[in-house]
Amino acid sequence: MSEPESKPRKRSYSFQELKMFYESTERVTDRRIALNKYNYTASAATLAAIAFVFQWSESHDKFMIYGVMLIGAFSLSGFMFCTAWIGQLDYFKNLNTSKFNVINQISRNIIFSESKTESFKPFEKEWEEVKSLKKKGIEKGEWDIFLKTSNIEYGTNAEKILPNSFRVIFGCITFLSLVFIVIRIVIV
Repeated sequence: MSEPESKPRKRSYSFQELKMFYESTERVTDRRIALNKYNYTASAATLAAIAFVFQWSESHDKFMIYGVMLIGAFSLSGFMFCTAWIGQLDYFKNLNTSKFNVINQISRNIIFSESKTESFKPFEKEWEEVKSLKKKGIEKGEWDIFLKTSNIEYGTNAEKILPNSFRVIFGCITFLSLVFIVIRIVIV
């Protein structure tokens, strides 16, 4: 006589583990918000410094070329700072996407009693998710292409409007500073 086939055992995961992992996801979001506030403040301070140097150099004609050079340096560093800011946003969105993918996997087999549960190892699974997204090339601004071809709801890029706006402003100031310096050198 043949033995009855045993069904694969359904794994059960603890609600407490899900809760702990969800809280770590919320902390990532909080860090991203705090980072945005800091980056906005730093960018606004850089613009204020540019305005101060411009006003000062305009009233001291003899130092105008040095003022414009300093403005160019400030604006170039502001441009690079905003580029790094956008990279940070992409990193945090990548991390949150991985975390929520893991939460979705855990939640399918959640039970509310602590007996007969095993660990889902969510942080290991999260790392696997991050690595798999990197293998697909889903980083550094490539999210939009990936998400438009998939069924993943991701939100908008509204968060990038501010750093991109600052980046355009800094880029224009850098360009105008270079043009002024070249014209000044050619005329003098």
